[in-house]
Order: sequence, then structure tokens, then C-alpha cells
Amino acid sequence: MNERPAPRHVLAICRTCPRYERAPPDEKTRGAALLDAVKAASRGWPLSDAFLILGVQCLSGCPSPCNIALEAEDKPRVRFRHLGPEHAATVLELATLYYRSVQDRFLDSLPAEQRGKIGSITPPPAAIE
Repeated sequence: MNERPAPRHVLAICRTCPRYERAPPDEKTRGAALLDAVKAASRGWPLSDAFLILGVQCLSGCPSPCNIALEAEDKPRVRFRHLGPEHAATVLELATLYYRSVQDRFLDSLPAEQRGKIGSITPPPAAIE
């Protein structure tokens, strides 16, 4: 039997954020601290094998730093802004909702507070072609 594996989900976290939030040279940016906090919180998270958690240089969210993006092959890419290390659990909750959603139904499942943090929504590649 040749089962098709589930599409890989990606949680990208902007680790730079230096343009609008300058950190002293010996301190991490809030984005880098958010990445570390999410990685630490994801230990033991039931979906840790379903997501690739990446620290990226930029998610084009400036001047609203501390952005994350959730994406999968058949779903819209959703970027959230104004998150920090203190939001690690929230980021994993968003990722869980995204994972469980079917295509564009993700937005229907979001609490109102999180909808206000959406920075952009990009259709999946198949929808653009």
C-alpha cells in the first residue's frame, strides 16, 4: 500500500527584527528570543513532528516586528505580527489550529484577539496558478 504522507507544515519565525527594535549587540532580538521560546515550548508538543520550525531572516512584516508565518502546500500562508517570546504558547496554539484546518477554514477557527494580529494572507501556490 502506497499512502501519501501528510503535507509538511512550516512554522517560520522572523529572527531579525532589528530595524525597528534595536537590541544591544550582546542581546538577542525579540524575534530570535521568540524562536528560542517556541522551540523550547514545542518539546513534547503533539504536533512537533508535523511542523518544521524555522528561523528566517525576514517575513516582510516590518515595521510590525516579531512575525511568524504558517504554511502548508494546500493552505493559505498566514503571517501574524506583534508576537514576542511571551507568546510561545499562543504560537503553538495557532499552529495547532492551522494544522487541523481544512484549506481556508483556518480563519473561521481563530479567536478574535488573534485575528487582529494577522499581517497577511497569501493563497496557496496551487490557487495562484
